[in-house]
Amino acid sequence: MSYRIEDDHPETAAVSGVAETDIEFDGRTQTWRCRLEVSSDATHFLYRFRREVLENGRSVREREWEERIPRDHQ
Repeated sequence: MSYRIEDDHPETAAVSGVAETDIEFDGRTQTWRCRLEVSSDATHFLYRFRREVLENGRSVREREWEERIPRDHQ
């Protein structure tokens, strides 16, 4: 995980991270790769998440989510 915050502009804070997990079974190796990014501005958060599944090094499935979330300032 990596965080970025500027003292002069805290509304533009961001975080990102990557993860990878390998699972070995029945002579196969599955790798799950994930990437998370959350950033912001004065009115919204932007959420992005990507997941990819590889089997024996070959991509077999991937999916990506993205959402813009209004800040409610509660």
